[in-house]
Amino acid sequence: MSRNVDTDADVHAAAIRWLLPIGALTAFAMAVAAPFVLARLYGAGFAPVIPLLHWLLPGAVAFSLIHVVSPALIQRGKAQDISLASVTGLVVQVGLILWLVPTGGAGSAAIATLAAYGVSATMVILAYSRDTGRPLQRVLLPTRADVHAAARRLRRRATR
Repeated sequence: MSRNVDTDADVHAAAIRWLLPIGALTAFAMAVAAPFVLARLYGAGFAPVIPLLHWLLPGAVAFSLIHVVSPALIQRGKAQDISLASVTGLVVQVGLILWLVPTGGAGSAAIATLAAYGVSATMVILAYSRDTGRPLQRVLLPTRADVHAAARRLRRRATR
């Protein structure tokens, strides 16, 4: 276990704060580019997968959040919160698949996956916020200090 859990929590919180906007922007860019890239690489026959991709991309961001927050919870001795979030996500996904997929097909499976990852990510973020005592906005939203620190790093790299 780390010697300074509070410092580690600051690092984890900063990673979470940047993952959400960067992940969302990346997912958006992929969603916009997908019709052109898939058609170019694989042909028009792959056009039907584009709506599925649009449903799955936000799920990928949620999945990434789970994997950034989980080590922080483990470090803090809260592995049970991760287990609870995982089992809840599994129940949501299986329930939605059994309910939606017979009539909705692959699109419904993508929606079920998004819902499951969303529920699990919400649960681990709430657990992290509760355990660290940080309000959700301090966990999820980049601060001015984050932006200034990132700008300094970018300026340093640009002058190398």
